[in-house]
Amino acid sequence: MACIGHFSRVREALKQRASDLHFLVCAADADITIASSDGILFKLHRKNLEFHSDIFANAADTTQHDTDSGAGDIVHLSESADVLDLLFQYMYRQPQPVLKDVQFDVCAGLAEAAEKYVVYSATPATKLRLSNSVVKHPLEVLNYAARHNHNKLANEAARLSMGLPVAQAVKTLAPDTFVKWAEFYDYWHERSREILATCCVRQKDAKADNNTVDALRSITPVTLTAQS
Repeated sequence: MACIGHFSRVREALKQRASDLHFLVCAADADITIASSDGILFKLHRKNLEFHSDIFANAADTTQHDTDSGAGDIVHLSESADVLDLLFQYMYRQPQPVLKDVQFDVCAGLAEAAEKYVVYSATPATKLRLSNSVVKHPLEVLNYAARHNHNKLANEAARLSMGLPVAQAVKTLAPDTFVKWAEFYDYWHERSREILATCCVRQKDAKADNNTVDALRSITPVTLTAQS
């Protein structure tokens, strides 16, 4: 009985979770069901997915299907319901979501999903949202930008992350990105010491201070993205 009660609570939680989503589609003529990583089902129209995504156009070869459950053709994706809820809105003719009020981790997941499934209608908005968050989340933005070769954004994120602990970078960055970040970290701090040492022997006026700031900002990584 305890087991039955447990699954009953799980079902109720999933129902409540589904009701909280903005874009849960249950169209009578839906011909594909997408399952999120946290167990929410989206009943969608395959033609919309194929039209807006290069990857979904060949979904049979790129996703895992489950037709033994009696629930029809279910495609399992690795993204959460929060991320898919937003992603699918970019695949239908409707007002697109406003991302400025969406939690950063969800937006970061959405940005990765838009790149992964090649949803061109979503990538500009997600990139802009992450760009606007680079000051608060430089390492997370660097991960995204380096992985997808957004060079300018990657360089900005790298510079803004120079004051963060190395241990935090180890936990946050992908291994290949961390190696490049660590090289730039050493280079940046070495150049900073040289610039500050030069500043100390100059006359301490506003012009000298401004020149120092400009010099520090000019230290730019050139090999952080996946492709040079």
